[in-house]
Amino acid sequence: SSDDMVVEVEPSTSTDIATSSGFSGKITPKLRPFWTGPGASSIVQGFGEFVLATVDNILYVYKMLPGTMELEQVAFYAASNYIKSLAVIKDRYFVICDFLHSVQFLVWNQSDYSITFLGKDYTHCTGLSTTYLRDGSSLGIIMGDDSENVQLLQYAPDKPESREGYRLLLVAGFRLGADASVMLTHAGMNHSESLANTASS
Repeated sequence: SSDDMVVEVEPSTSTDIATSSGFSGKITPKLRPFWTGPGASSIVQGFGEFVLATVDNILYVYKMLPGTMELEQVAFYAASNYIKSLAVIKDRYFVICDFLHSVQFLVWNQSDYSITFLGKDYTHCTGLSTTYLRDGSSLGIIMGDDSENVQLLQYAPDKPESREGYRLLLVAGFRLGADASVMLTHAGMNHSESLANTASS
């Protein structure tokens, strides 16, 4: 189907493909749709009790209805062109990578189901992937583009050049030499911890 959907895995009672009729009868296990969304989704990701889904340039937030298998749309946000990648920070902040307009930084408010724009990179580049980097109290936004570069940006509303935070500031860049189509965040050791461990060894 071209729509988003929630499905239930239904175990097959027969494993004899030769005796099954039609293509659907040959699929084991079977999938039975519970709910259909607004269109073909490029990203589906859970956070807390909610589900995020992107369709073209729209980011949708859904909540599971109690006692049912249906998802209720509670919020949406329209990006500029096409959402290529999505990162969720502490179930509160979203970083979306737009295919033609780099990255945007958003904040989610669960009390009123609202998504608020905080800042973006105004560089017109093809963003392929995004994630985030935490170093103590500092937060960095990482974006990989189609020119084989990786850029580190920062939300800094206290700095005049950020235009009250609406412009994400470029902190560093690195020529990777290959497209970074996927980025994963994992726990690491910060510099102070490294020095402490070196001194004690």
